[in-house]
Amino acid sequence: MRLNGTLRTKCPRFGLVSVLLIVALASILSLSIRGNSSKSAIPPHEYRPESFFLPDNGCVPDENTAKRIAEAVWLSVYGDAINQRKPFRAELLGDSVWAVAGSLPENMLGGVPYIELRKEDARILGIGHGK
Repeated sequence: MRLNGTLRTKCPRFGLVSVLLIVALASILSLSIRGNSSKSAIPPHEYRPESFFLPDNGCVPDENTAKRIAEAVWLSVYGDAINQRKPFRAELLGDSVWAVAGSLPENMLGGVPYIELRKEDARILGIGHGK
């Protein structure tokens, strides 16, 4: 009987301390997780979608812009090897899509990178590489 009496008197203290420790740890973890998930590369006051617009002549207005976008995309996909496929050629298909392709030196076999970009918003419509 004495053992049960001793346990009964110590358990409420132990229980209270345990509950306080658990609550404290949960609070710290919650703040830590919440703090990391809300970080953004762009501060919220600078990100205003309502002020977005597309230029009248499109985001890809000319051949040079189309080539530079294509090169940036190809570098990330194919690496520096695309530099062997210069010069790049760009052609406006209709009035809305830029087709950009690499080129091969004379007497060389192989394929070239190819990409189609929407003039209006620079969206990539397709990307590939010949064989």
